[in-house]
Amino acid sequence: MYRLLQVAALVLALVPSVLFAQKSHTRERLAISAGLGTGTIGASCDFCGDTDRESGTTGYLRIGGYVGPKLLIGGEANGFKNTVDGIDQTSAYYMAVAQWYPNAATGWFLKGGLGLATYRISDEPDEITSNALGMTLGMGYDIRLASAISLTPYLDYLVSTKGELKLNDISSGLNLSTNVFHLGLGLTWH
Repeated sequence: MYRLLQVAALVLALVPSVLFAQKSHTRERLAISAGLGTGTIGASCDFCGDTDRESGTTGYLRIGGYVGPKLLIGGEANGFKNTVDGIDQTSAYYMAVAQWYPNAATGWFLKGGLGLATYRISDEPDEITSNALGMTLGMGYDIRLASAISLTPYLDYLVSTKGELKLNDISSGLNLSTNVFHLGLGLTWH
């Protein structure tokens, strides 16, 4: 999976030069974007160490507005889900994000954000949960399909600070942090 993420990062880094001649991008109004992809999750717990990375399905929904041709400010929800041997694992990040386009004439962007990170493992009837501060860094490219619609390949890294680990809403006395690599394809309406 790490090799796939390295290749995806290289492709996303090269996209701006390949698509430089693309039709000009205008950014003047509300933007809504949603996407699906794949990713991996890792967790680290006090006294229990790091978990093995696990693969799963990822997705996001972002709503924001352009405050200029180079900057979008908005809210974004990212999610990760997998099920292994009947155990459901989910992680969600609810962020305020800023998406910056270094060159207003292209679709390449960098993104950063802060917000809430949640984590949950459920093996009925037991449930392990944690809430903490979450952060995201990402990049992508808006490939214009029409004047108001773009296809958006992206790569995000989401991470949480340590949050209190609870078993069935009872504190365990331990802290947990999570991180997610998220690679996918979205549709953006601007």
